[in-house]
Amino acid sequence: MFPFLSSLGRPVVPADEAFANTGFPATALPVADEVSASGHIELVPLASDHLNSLAHLQADCWQQPVDAAHLLEDLNDAGRAAGKNVVVALRGGEVVACGAWVTLDLARTGQFFMAPLFGHDAAALQSVVDHILSVAIAEGATSVRVSARQTEPIKTALLTALGFVPRFEWVFFSRANLLGLPQALPAGWVRESYEQVDWLLLAEDFAEMFAHVPNCTLPPADVLRQDWRDRDWEGSWVLRDPNGRYGALALLRDGWVEPVGVRPEWRGLGLAEVLYQRLAQSLDQRGRMPLRAMVASSNLPSMRLHQRLGFIEDAPRSQMMELGLRR
Repeated sequence: MFPFLSSLGRPVVPADEAFANTGFPATALPVADEVSASGHIELVPLASDHLNSLAHLQADCWQQPVDAAHLLEDLNDAGRAAGKNVVVALRGGEVVACGAWVTLDLARTGQFFMAPLFGHDAAALQSVVDHILSVAIAEGATSVRVSARQTEPIKTALLTALGFVPRFEWVFFSRANLLGLPQALPAGWVRESYEQVDWLLLAEDFAEMFAHVPNCTLPPADVLRQDWRDRDWEGSWVLRDPNGRYGALALLRDGWVEPVGVRPEWRGLGLAEVLYQRLAQSLDQRGRMPLRAMVASSNLPSMRLHQRLGFIEDAPRSQMMELGLRR
């Protein structure tokens, strides 16, 4: 659901291919040097020659495959200022940790997101976290949120020692077969393509749909347009309601639902189920099942929807942790 989070279960691709036609600099200039008891740590901006090492490191931390191309897209997206909000930790020239941050909704919520953050080197992770926390304080954040998987004990221990506390869990759902034949849409609803979307209006309606969803940023129109360019528009659905507003939407990205939402006045009519039926049908027709979704455990309506539709949890849950900051 959230554009600043990496997705799962994708094969690694060569770094040179993944970095084609990006704006990353050919070389990185150091932004910080630190010396720990275990050796010299250098913090540098993201550069093209880091990608393969980052993908392998993240896959090792998560204990599942990571798609280097999608890691690149996430680190270079609008939410991370086209890669500027990313720092890489090197020890002896080797990539040992990475962290990024998102400030899209900082003015409204005070929340600052550290995403992703990964690495097995405790001292390097400490350096990365210290750097990002200093940015959060300078930006006036009131809290910092970061997720930690069960496969990341070093990271979890570090965050706990720093005072981060659990807030909710990310739940990973999947469904391997169809949800039945898609029901008809109500009269007067119209599907739009990427090229047809009125992005200013969609940003307004997106904010109505997701204002109370845990951990969801409400990006402006230009960020939505950039971040949603890579969605699977053959299978995705963005619907205008009879009043001309964007009443419901469900987007796909490599089999993941990112995101799904319905305006408040249209809830309770089964629109989300209809959209899920159509997403599953599109993937099935192209041989791309299963359909996957990531849901905050505190988002009880979404949890109930996925359980009612027969989705199953297919991966260990991830903990969302938060640190309050004094202003």
